[in-house]
Parts: sequence; structure tokens; C-alpha cells
Amino acid sequence: MSTKKASIRQLEYFVTVARSSNFRKAAQKLDISQPTLTSQIAALEEAVGTQLFERSRAGTLLSAAGRDLLPMARSTLEQYRQFMDYVDNRQKEVSGVFKIGVSATLGPYLLTGLLPELRDMYPKLKLHIREASPVQLEAGLSDGSFDFILTVLPLNSVENQVRPLFVEPFDLVMPAEHDLAENASIQLDDLLNTQVLVIDDEHLQRQIANVCEKSGAQMNHNFAGNSL
Repeated sequence: MSTKKASIRQLEYFVTVARSSNFRKAAQKLDISQPTLTSQIAALEEAVGTQLFERSRAGTLLSAAGRDLLPMARSTLEQYRQFMDYVDNRQKEVSGVFKIGVSATLGPYLLTGLLPELRDMYPKLKLHIREASPVQLEAGLSDGSFDFILTVLPLNSVENQVRPLFVEPFDLVMPAEHDLAENASIQLDDLLNTQVLVIDDEHLQRQIANVCEKSGAQMNHNFAGNSL
């Protein structure tokens, strides 16, 4: 077995010839001479220990081994491109001011650990962070007051791109004598016509309203509170 190793460039040549089915056309696409391409393919064949192409009247065709190796060569090139894209992005200097909107219940415990890391990674990056209610955050994103926001779902606007970051549990609290208290688990259908207390927190209120809408539960505004 040959001690020579295949290079990324040789794999690129291999894939290009396979796509073109012609050494001359492949050389033109690669912007190299045909003799150079031929010698590099020969070096690759020596490295892998098998013939990759067969010449015929129909053109340059893959050998049986070439057909087997082509998908792996393509996969290797794609992974290499992803690797280099990641390196390029890491090396690019991120700078400027980004305006970020966060909900009051999210920012304090999420950003405290994230901001020091961002400062170390991108020392020229400046972040202007402002807390606001979900409605204000969404409006600020639409009018350009924020570059992006960290808020809770659902959003009313369909114009913005949404990327969910994580899911937090949503607990249902009830008296011990409640009809549902002994249930091991509760489905949305179980809440039909159930009276649900409202919390004086706008983002939690939006989530409660969403659950009530899906389940048929009723929001009780007569006994609103600001804590559980």
C-alpha cells in the first residue's frame, strides 16, 4: 500500500473530473493545465491504490472503485468547507453596536453568564441592552429599535425570523382538593372550562392566555396577582 496521502486539492480534482466526465473540461473549470490535472489524478490513484477513471468513447467514466469513493470524497470536501467557513467566521472581527431587547425574566439569568464570554471573544463588540415587555420588544424589533430580541413565544408578528433557544417547564398549581389534583399528568383537554388565575406579569400573562386558548380554559381576571 502506498505511503502517500491524498490531499484535499486532489479530492477536489477527482470530484470535478467525475462531474465533467472530461479531463479537458475539468481542467478549464479548475483553471489549471490538463497535464497538471492528469498528474494529480494519477497521484491520487497511487495514494488510494486503485484506478478511479476509465476512458471510453463516451468520455471519462468512473471505475467501479471511483463510484464507491466519490460520495466519500464529496462528503470530505463538504466537511472541509464547513471547517474553513467556521475558521473564517471566528477570525472575522465582530464590532459595532448591537441593540438587544430582553424580557425582564429572561435577561438577568441568561445574559449574566453570556456577556463575559462575548466580551472575551469580541472585545470590539458593544451591546446596548434594554428590558421591556413582550409587546414592547416585538414592536421595537419591527420599528428598528432593536436588532434582535430575547423574548417568550408566541409572537404575534409573522414577519420576523424566530429561533427557539430552549424550553422551560410550565407548571400548573392548584389546591389539594381540586378535581385534577390526583391526576398523574394533565393534558390540555383536562383544562376545558377550568378557571385559571392571571398573574400581573405581561409575558407570563401571554403564555397563560396561549394555554387557555388551546385548552378551552377560562382566564380569571378578578384575582390577578404578581407572584405565585
